[in-house]
Amino acid sequence: MRFIEVMPTGSNLDLSANSFVSCQEALTRVRAIDQLEPVDGPFGNGPADYYRFPGAPGTVGVITPMSHNYCHRCNRMRLTAAGQLRPCLFGEIETNLRDHLRAGRDVRPLIEETLQIKPERHYLVQGSEIGSGGLVALSQTGG
Repeated sequence: MRFIEVMPTGSNLDLSANSFVSCQEALTRVRAIDQLEPVDGPFGNGPADYYRFPGAPGTVGVITPMSHNYCHRCNRMRLTAAGQLRPCLFGEIETNLRDHLRAGRDVRPLIEETLQIKPERHYLVQGSEIGSGGLVALSQTGG
């Protein structure tokens, strides 16, 4: 099971402002069922932190973009439905891969260049327009 904090994107701006529940609160509620222990080491391929009930199969994961910035260990880029590569889900930077792919050109150098300009962090918590992701829906950005 995974809990992901609501992020201010697309049409959920009001929802995130009015209904935000941190992953810490979710973990507190889960701990009311039974004790949770952290899973040591990397688990999975993304930004989640994992926990488990002692002796139980499976894990409980939390993704905390709002309450605990994990940008320093983010290993993701997003390819939008329009063929734009975004080095950060919440950034404004996009690299046009679609036109290069349609022309039969090698896009590996573009991908490597985009990775090099991946921002160090997002600015969601500060409410800044920088890093707002253009306020597009996650379904448009491959999320």
